[in-house]
This record gives sequence, structure tokens and C-alpha cells, in this order.
Amino acid sequence: MKKLCYLVLCVLLFAACQRKEATRYTLEGGDASVDFFLLQGDTLCTFYAPGHILLTCPCSVDGAGVLTVQVTGLVEAKLKPDGRRRYVGQAPFFEGAWKK
Repeated sequence: MKKLCYLVLCVLLFAACQRKEATRYTLEGGDASVDFFLLQGDTLCTFYAPGHILLTCPCSVDGAGVLTVQVTGLVEAKLKPDGRRRYVGQAPFFEGAWKK
């Protein structure tokens, strides 16, 4: 099971690294080395989950600009734009304001 999880993580990270366009958002008042997420196009999001686990998950942006990250099959996180080039998220994955 661990080998399968490791293989899936490596494939997702490799796919994420192949994308040229990535927008980095950092948490206001946070540690820039771990409190960030990378938005690759409008399809992948890479971030540190609680416990300092680097995850790459599928995401989408709807017509209102709301970013939805599918963390697992059952858990999704929503970040809403606030009009000042920031996203505002909720716990447990994206609590706070995130700026470019």
C-alpha cells in the first residue's frame, strides 16, 4: 500500500512539475516556506497539508472565481476571491487570506 501511495504521489508531482505556468499564493502572516499553494493552470493545486505533507490535488475555478480543491474523494476546500488579488479560505487546509 505504501509503495502504491508513493508511486501515485511521484506521478502527480512529476505531472505538476511538467506544467510551466504556476501561480504561487502565500498565507498573509505565515511562513513562506510552508504556508503556500501553487495553482498550476486551473487544474492542479500543490500545497502543504496539516502535518507538513505535500499534496497535489485536482482543482477547478467556477464562473464566480471560487477555487475548489478536491483534497480527497470526499473532502473539498473552497477559496473565495476577495477582490484584492487574494483568496480567503477556511480551515483545515486553507484557513486565512492568501496573496500572490
